[in-house]
Amino acid sequence: MPACRHDEAAWQRGQPAARLQPDPLDLARGTHMARKPRDYDTELQTLMDRAKKLKSQKTVQLGELVQVTGADALPIEALAGALLAAVEQSKKSPETVARWAERGQALFQQDGRGKRGSKAGAAEPAGGHPGDNGKAAAAGGGA
Repeated sequence: MPACRHDEAAWQRGQPAARLQPDPLDLARGTHMARKPRDYDTELQTLMDRAKKLKSQKTVQLGELVQVTGADALPIEALAGALLAAVEQSKKSPETVARWAERGQALFQQDGRGKRGSKAGAAEPAGGHPGDNGKAAAAGGGA
């Protein structure tokens, strides 16, 4: 098999492949350099550190979200139950997730206008839509 593609013709003729040599102009300019070996251990450690940092940031952001929505006033068991119900409902009813996303977007837009810490939708029933009397929350729709 040829050492490189341009040696294929020589290989087919049964001649030995020419040795690859660096370009003399590169040598004269000092631009010909050997490739640095990769330090896979360092690269892996860097990636692991970055993943750990991102996970930490996500945890902090989720905690802030719980505080901004006022969910930190709920007992931890109730909050966990509401989140589990929300996950179950999202699998059954994707349109519910779209409604939740609209409410969440409205919350973040309010926060951007200086209403940080205000309880979004405080005038609405727990279910999230006027007139449902909290039925959606009881079914997991208000998480």
